[in-house]
Amino acid sequence: MPKPRIGRPKSNAKKVTPKQEKFIEEYLETGNATQSARAAGYSEKCASVQGNRLKNNKAVVAVIEDIKRDVAQEIKDNAHIAYDVLQDIMLDPRVSAKVRSDVASNLLDRAGHKAVEKKQVTGSITGSINSTVTMDLVQRARELLATKSRTIDVTPDV
Repeated sequence: MPKPRIGRPKSNAKKVTPKQEKFIEEYLETGNATQSARAAGYSEKCASVQGNRLKNNKAVVAVIEDIKRDVAQEIKDNAHIAYDVLQDIMLDPRVSAKVRSDVASNLLDRAGHKAVEKKQVTGSITGSINSTVTMDLVQRARELLATKSRTIDVTPDV
């Protein structure tokens, strides 16, 4: 991914120096203020202090927020392209069934339709029972645990 361009700050933000611009570029890439201060040309001795000072500097923070907002908008504007690519992969018969299934699962997950997960259940069931779990389900789990430890689907029948 190309580095974000710093550009001119918005009218309500103060102007930043070239050294601060370099800090911002590095900080957006690494998230590490000390490392970013070093890369921007601050001395090894004061990089930690300068990094902390810069990440709290109002002008620097304003530019960082502007860039993050612009990047988020660009991602939002181009999300349909990623969706189209995934849909093409999912519907392409030349692609393996496993990959198509994984893509379909990811698309559903991102749309908020999380698949039911099967869990490994071992040990004994004790303590209070959540009211949303039926006693039928608890009994079924106990029976399976009594025979041996194994993977069970503990999704209640609806």
